[in-house]
Amino acid sequence: MKKINVNAAILLTALLTGGSPGARAQSVPAPVPEKVSHEGAKYGHADSTVVEILKSTYPTEHFVFHFAEDKAALKDVFSVLEKAYGRVTKAFRLRPAGRLNVEIYPDIRTYHKRTFGENSQEWMVGNFDPDETVLRITSPNHPGTYHKYKDIMRVAVHEFVHSVTLSYRGGSRAGLPVWLDEGVAIYYQGPMDDGAAKRVKEAVAAGKVPTLAELDDNFMKYGGYAFSGTIVEFIVKNYGETKLMEFIKEPAAGERIFSVSEKEFGDAWRKYLNGNYK
Repeated sequence: MKKINVNAAILLTALLTGGSPGARAQSVPAPVPEKVSHEGAKYGHADSTVVEILKSTYPTEHFVFHFAEDKAALKDVFSVLEKAYGRVTKAFRLRPAGRLNVEIYPDIRTYHKRTFGENSQEWMVGNFDPDETVLRITSPNHPGTYHKYKDIMRVAVHEFVHSVTLSYRGGSRAGLPVWLDEGVAIYYQGPMDDGAAKRVKEAVAAGKVPTLAELDDNFMKYGGYAFSGTIVEFIVKNYGETKLMEFIKEPAAGERIFSVSEKEFGDAWRKYLNGNYK
């Protein structure tokens, strides 16, 4: 499979799919979020001094949480990430060194001001910053108008998976297709969102499943958040998790790893969708 140069910038988890990023309400039409560079110049500029409002710190076994709210109000975030830690790191056979810092901003506006700029869009609620090795999310208690409480839990795990993927690859995203990076995060964040499954089924029924080349070319335009998780699901069920991990390490070696051409791989994935997403 061809090597794809991917912008090393974080793709904010608009999460995730189905009528929505995350578990967005299905009544909300799915927009086509834009790829956002970490500099966030399109939406203003990040203000690093905002972190000073996070006065409280709570260390757990694998994370150090920084927040401004009452600790009890954020207990679900602490629990969800600790529970995800063992499952995700077991799949990667990797134990990241030290605890991961997690910054939880009290509301979406403050989160935007710290990350991508005050004019950021409502779906932007979480990201993993590889430069500072920090996972940042808005509080699930104030997720804005686009997301709900439970969506932020999924976002937190999704971004944690991104951090593990990056560690597994030695800190580099070079050559990593965005559909593989996002697909791995979607697959390991937990069960597929109902809205995402609905979108995939509709595309299968209409004969509008994108090709891998189309997802490489414009991930957002072709509904990449809905489809990428199914590609990883297909790999795990047909080739096994060990092969997936080899592929994450060396995406350009897909033909050798799976013993099929890129076209054959794509055709087999679409056949899998036809059999499992009707």
